[in-house]
Amino acid sequence: MWTKKPLTSPPMSITNRPFDPASPDFEQMCQFIVSQHAQNQHFYSWHLGRLMDWRYNQHNQTKQNADNFVRLTHLWQMANELAGFALSEDFDDHFYLFASNQHQDLYPQMLNWVQSSWDKVYPTLTTWTVENELSLKQALTDAGFEPNNQIEKTRVFETINYLNYQMPDLDLTLQSLTQNRDYAEQAKLRSDAWPHQRPRKTNLLIRAQTRLAPIYRADFDFVLVDANGRQISGAEAFIDWTNQTAEIERVCTLREYQNQGYAKIVILSCLKKLAQAGIPTAYITGGREQTIYLYGNLGHSQEVNRQEWEKTRD
Repeated sequence: MWTKKPLTSPPMSITNRPFDPASPDFEQMCQFIVSQHAQNQHFYSWHLGRLMDWRYNQHNQTKQNADNFVRLTHLWQMANELAGFALSEDFDDHFYLFASNQHQDLYPQMLNWVQSSWDKVYPTLTTWTVENELSLKQALTDAGFEPNNQIEKTRVFETINYLNYQMPDLDLTLQSLTQNRDYAEQAKLRSDAWPHQRPRKTNLLIRAQTRLAPIYRADFDFVLVDANGRQISGAEAFIDWTNQTAEIERVCTLREYQNQGYAKIVILSCLKKLAQAGIPTAYITGGREQTIYLYGNLGHSQEVNRQEWEKTRD
């Protein structure tokens, strides 16, 4: 069993409560992420695009159940100011903790809430830390968590370095979805790259729901298109306009075209488009050996390491 302690409020009149989907909670969480990113720069665990995806991307059945957002998301507040929150990205055994720089002492209470909420549900709990999150690492250690052998690497790119990038002379065209507009073809591309068992209609509805996120911009959603209009590779940039940064996500290639350099072309082209838009910094995170290698050979200026931690119930 998990070791549980009473959920008591720490000093400074900080209260905690479940996430309320009908309230401004999500907007406050977005503002929190933007603010903490501004303070911590490259060494912050999530950026705005990932939080938007948590709320809008209903790619599995658990994400389609609104009750899960309430059950497995918890907020800590001091007056009307958000001090931190805990959530599960896919409502499974993975959780993430966020505390402001001023409220790092909340981590033990957050971990207590997680272990109480997940008790008897999963035999093992896992989370991730960025290399400089010393307070969180200490809290995890004190709670009996240990680092495992799973790592991710976030590469930081200065987009100005790609302003003069020229695509190879291939029979391919880079298009944004503002130009292409064929979201059904894009769904085929992504479904081939990331196979699933969803019916086609359901898949299209889920992808349409994801595009409702306020951060989505069709002009930063790119695909490589062949002479027959077939999309063979793609990538999407989520822009935090306040911090002037972007996350490049959903990098994918049709399986028959993989390992031929097409993902590299899309990413470098995306970096060029971001430079042209005046966004100076972009991030790409990879966790699989193939993506760690690919993203590490594109000319990044800095690298941030992430480590997975786990705890198995006694």
